[in-house]
Amino acid sequence: MEEQLSLFSTDDLNSKELKPEDKEKSTQASYSAWGWLFQVTAAIVMGLKYRRNLTEMKVEGKTEDIELYFEDKKPIYVQAKSTGKSIEDTSNATQHCTAALNTLINTSNIKKNRYSQLIYISNFLNPLKLTDEIWRALWKPNKDELLVQNYVSDIPQEGKVYLNERAKEAKKQLQNAGYLYTDDYFDWNKVSVATLIFSRKNEEDLEDNIKECSALNKLIDEILKRDTNKLRDNIETDLYRRYGTNATNFKLTIKKNEICSLFIYKIVQGAPETYLEKNIPIFQQEDVETYAKGFIDEQSKNIEVINKILVDFYEFDASKYTDEDEKLNAFIDQEGEDEQLKSYFPMNEKDEEIQKNCLRYLTYKILYKQRVIKDTREEFNI
Repeated sequence: MEEQLSLFSTDDLNSKELKPEDKEKSTQASYSAWGWLFQVTAAIVMGLKYRRNLTEMKVEGKTEDIELYFEDKKPIYVQAKSTGKSIEDTSNATQHCTAALNTLINTSNIKKNRYSQLIYISNFLNPLKLTDEIWRALWKPNKDELLVQNYVSDIPQEGKVYLNERAKEAKKQLQNAGYLYTDDYFDWNKVSVATLIFSRKNEEDLEDNIKECSALNKLIDEILKRDTNKLRDNIETDLYRRYGTNATNFKLTIKKNEICSLFIYKIVQGAPETYLEKNIPIFQQEDVETYAKGFIDEQSKNIEVINKILVDFYEFDASKYTDEDEKLNAFIDQEGEDEQLKSYFPMNEKDEEIQKNCLRYLTYKILYKQRVIKDTREEFNI
């Protein structure tokens, strides 16, 4: 994370509380691979939860661990804390909660009223150290859902007392360090505490852990609206490889369109090989399949090819064809000759026939899944 008070200026704060004026608070953590994976997974889960109005999310933003940006409201700022030990162990929950509120109070002073929510998210089952009776009755989260509890409307009185105590301690820490510690912009009405059940199952292979996040499983299934265990696994694997293995950078900007594109390309990859087997010459099939697969993998962040093929499909004049197979083959042949599409498939002249067959093959796979693609876009409000 960037140094969190680097946005402070005397004009912005209009306050003498920050001592000295140019002193910056560094919140750059010493990350473990597990801590980064929890942070990225929490960001993706929250992004999918709020997907309809989301525009992008930042991991390690300028002020918080996770920042969610929207079309129609102010951002949500999230502080993430996780344990790699048992999620039932609350021995360091108080320390984490205090540290989270320290940062969220600081963020409120940077952003003033320019936020819609401030959220502390962790994988503790009982992040507020509620008594068992209260916890079981009023907090206990389901493993397949992200539990977000608003301070005013959802959190029990016992939890409010705990949070107020942690906030006082956090303000004291800021004051002792010479930072702005006012809570004038810290609106408890917009403060929430969230639990994402995500345990460290595999010490050696972190990729396996993301598939154990039931809340992520459920959200992906909800978007796909189908029995999609294999497809879901493929999407989660790609999410991990694209973002979870990026721990050396400690910064990510993930756009909603990018996530939607990943879903769609994985959907296209899952289309059957019928056209390849029936229509591509046997001696070309291996080259066409290999090249098309490589193209799909490389272009998984670029939806332009799929967009163009679908637009062409919706505008295609099929009235002069009476037979359904004839219509399909005519359209596929048209796309195979399309110069704009060919530009996405750079080939030597001698490979022109393979290029055309790659386009025909990919066009068929997109058409086969066009209804699923349409539904997925609607889920993301794209």
